[in-house]
Amino acid sequence: MTATTPQHRNEVLSRFDTLANEAAAAALHQSRARFSLQAGFILDNTHVNREQSLALTALEQAKFWTNQAIALHGVPQKTPTDYSGTKATA
Repeated sequence: MTATTPQHRNEVLSRFDTLANEAAAAALHQSRARFSLQAGFILDNTHVNREQSLALTALEQAKFWTNQAIALHGVPQKTPTDYSGTKATA
């Protein structure tokens, strides 16, 4: 077996550190809020059944991977979007 190098150890431990900047922290807060809204929509508009469970599980997975991408790679510089496919006006 190979011992963990100090570089590898630091790389792995950095994944659990605090966020590098305020933009990433704000994006994670916004992500949580938006995913919570979507979960509420699913709960309010579907019966408790297998399909609801699958929808919530898929949403949890999407939230996890979204937050992981933000935490590890930060937030890209971009033009604000209203998420309907059109650019927002500033």
